[in-house]
Amino acid sequence: MRYHDFSTAENPAALGERAKINPLDFGVGEAYVDIFGFPLDSIDLRIGKQRIAWGTADTLNPTDNLNPDDFSDPLDFGRKLPTTALLATYYLGDYTLTGIWLPALRPVLLSKTGFTFAQEIPSLPLPPTLKIAEREERLILPEPLPKNSMFAAKLKSTLLNVDWSISYFRGFDDIPILNSITATPIDATSLKITSELSFPKLNVIGADLAGEFLSIGFWGEGAIFLPDEESTLSITAPGPQGTPQTEKQTMLKDEAYFKYTVGLDYTFKGGIYINAQYMHGFFHERGQENLQDYIIARVEKEFFDEELKVALSGGLEIKEFDDIKNSIGYILVPELTLKPADSIEIVLGIFLLDGKEGTLFGQWKDQDQTYLKVKVDF
Repeated sequence: MRYHDFSTAENPAALGERAKINPLDFGVGEAYVDIFGFPLDSIDLRIGKQRIAWGTADTLNPTDNLNPDDFSDPLDFGRKLPTTALLATYYLGDYTLTGIWLPALRPVLLSKTGFTFAQEIPSLPLPPTLKIAEREERLILPEPLPKNSMFAAKLKSTLLNVDWSISYFRGFDDIPILNSITATPIDATSLKITSELSFPKLNVIGADLAGEFLSIGFWGEGAIFLPDEESTLSITAPGPQGTPQTEKQTMLKDEAYFKYTVGLDYTFKGGIYINAQYMHGFFHERGQENLQDYIIARVEKEFFDEELKVALSGGLEIKEFDDIKNSIGYILVPELTLKPADSIEIVLGIFLLDGKEGTLFGQWKDQDQTYLKVKVDF
């Protein structure tokens, strides 16, 4: 259950809808059945709605593509939505082989509160006498047919006290991409703009590892993304003489691109914990030329037998290393966590963002906020 302290009313009629004034989400997270030792003693099955987490990095996992992204809470990067799947685990001595079948794509869940991962929409080549009067967006979901189901496999083991795995995923990107924009005349001076978005199909080959050396935890994770085909945007609009003209732009090349995350963590004497990661390619970024770099770190210390935790998280985004001064963004999150009882957690924090134009954090710079979270386990 989640309460959004932001009204989503967009017109006077919406003021009569409780769900618009006090948005409240309620749903079932996971619901599945485990079958052990079937059809062989060395095979376990799990069937139902489940979260299948892949990757050794802390939250920033390029190999974790089985569940759709949950961007509904912008304060919780890396959150995923459980989805219906059949998971089979085969135990082969020191190795574990996992196979997964997902019957259909479940798309990304976006935020209601102004945080977006919007694609840059190209400007339309319109005559100066025409204006845009209406807009319509259409989402083309893959049909829930066997040919559009998704599958994945993963082999994992341990070598020299280092956990490792290799994986493969075949399915759809859960974030849609623009494939057409059409401008249709309404009258002599105005147009209706219709946009269509669809979900690219791709293959992902991944690998990860994690271990510890001299009490320092380390991990690394990478994935090669292979789009099935080039994603092209068709832009159709009236030309100078009113005749429709079409332009095409490449939105995603049919070329491999590589995302990765490496990180370290360490707990000092006195209980100060530090976690730092370097990430190439954020969750929504696609195409080798569009991948940006991020440094994410967190420092925390617990007091009073873990009843109080003080933490400071931060992130630096670098869009262009050749011009760092004009292509950086940052995020800063000071936070206090109080545990008055074993089953209750209260979190108070501040979310601060800024950045240059064209950066992700710069796009969010007007979204600074204070937040309060209460978690109760029962």
